[in-house]
Amino acid sequence: MGWETAPFMREKMETVKLTNKDGKIIERLKTQYELNTSIWENKGWTLYKEKPKVDLKPKQEKPKEKVEVKAPYSIPKDTPVEKKDK
Repeated sequence: MGWETAPFMREKMETVKLTNKDGKIIERLKTQYELNTSIWENKGWTLYKEKPKVDLKPKQEKPKEKVEVKAPYSIPKDTPVEKKDK
């Protein structure tokens, strides 16, 4: 009866995005926009055209250099070590 014959119930629910001069974006049913295109345009709303997204390439990491850590001083292996008695 009423809802079964409505044009937006016969088709799949497709949506469109509308934008105005302020940059606001709204989403409405495609059939609602098509039936009232002149009203939407008089109010300042137009179809939103999506800009293609730019894929940013991931930055290549430079290989880290291996750093040798040396002790501030070194004791030669041939040096005798004194042992303390308890």
